[in-house]
Amino acid sequence: MRNLTLIASWEVHIPPGNITATTYDLDENIIYVSTESSNPDGEVEVELWRIEQPESRNVLPTNLRKVASFRTVASSNGPSDVQTMSLRFLAEVRKIAAIMRGGDVITVSVDEEDAPFEVEGTFETGILAASWSPDESSVAIVTGPLHPFSIFNGL
Repeated sequence: MRNLTLIASWEVHIPPGNITATTYDLDENIIYVSTESSNPDGEVEVELWRIEQPESRNVLPTNLRKVASFRTVASSNGPSDVQTMSLRFLAEVRKIAAIMRGGDVITVSVDEEDAPFEVEGTFETGILAASWSPDESSVAIVTGPLHPFSIFNGL
């Protein structure tokens, strides 16, 4: 394994919520952050935040803005656990894919202001784990109480 070297360090204040996942747009040098909060209806409210990084490593990011927000059902297997199992920026289609513990696979366009979210599919038994291939062409998902394993091409 290669050694990791810190090249920059800075702080950005993100409004209240538990930070649950991050993903990175290499082309635009943007970090996307998801925050979660539970509501009394048994749902989880997810907000996606965009942090633009300046070209210079010594300059603090100045542009924090909310890209999207959505609600989804919290998993009954662990309602107090983190609900975002995977957050991935899909460069080819310029969308963020959020795979949620409750079973929803959600995409949001990053190029539209206040873009609506789309539920691409739902696994009734919930999702226990998810991982993307390096080229983002496939995603492996572990679901349900018996832990079936599925691989899907394209989202």
